[in-house]
Amino acid sequence: MTTNTNLHLIGCIARGDGQEIRVCLTEYRGRKKLDIRSWYRLDGQEEMVATKRGVAISYEDLEQFSALLDEAREAINAESERISW
Repeated sequence: MTTNTNLHLIGCIARGDGQEIRVCLTEYRGRKKLDIRSWYRLDGQEEMVATKRGVAISYEDLEQFSALLDEAREAINAESERISW
């Protein structure tokens, strides 16, 4: 788990297992990053804790990451059109 000097929550995706995926803007060791990470609640505790499962993307790489997400979305849509559910 990383300790961030700043944490700005953008949004969450709830999971059925009591965990959630959080998208945050962070700063770690003077570098600003987009952090996408799994969080969970310790037994009996109210506060959620970050896991090591996730990725931190530097602000410099956001445009490339965004383009890759667009490509992935297009591939998923093309695959969905080929398969009848």
